[in-house]
Amino acid sequence: TPVTAVSDVTGFPEIMGGRVKTLHPHIHAGVLADKDSSSHMQTLQEMDLKAFDLICVNLYEFENALNKGLETRDLVEEIDIGGPTLLRAGAKNFYSVAVLPDPRFYERFLQELEQNNHKISLAFRKEMAAHTFKKISEYDATIARALS
Repeated sequence: TPVTAVSDVTGFPEIMGGRVKTLHPHIHAGVLADKDSSSHMQTLQEMDLKAFDLICVNLYEFENALNKGLETRDLVEEIDIGGPTLLRAGAKNFYSVAVLPDPRFYERFLQELEQNNHKISLAFRKEMAAHTFKKISEYDATIARALS
């Protein structure tokens, strides 16, 4: 499946220097849709939206920015908002969506695809959801420490 730019899905350009791009119902409806719910799938169809199968996000590297000793005003620009939101939404919906919170899982993901006839097992999706919430909690804790 080809990759589609977020702005092509939302019909809305990235604005405010990249601060606003993924927080849009055309994205999150497809990420949060329960594929086992006929009403969710009907809503997607009625609104001409697609359900997502995979959320793969690499967060802004806040810790690297922190190590550069940036002033607070510049440092906050390195806080990822949309990435954690997408990851959290995908992890919440692991029954319907696979989420990859870190490149270290890419190889295992590809093995899952190969071994399971291009499907991702529920066990792997649940494991990735747990890793996602852990990664995001660590990300947020780093930001909280930096701003304290």
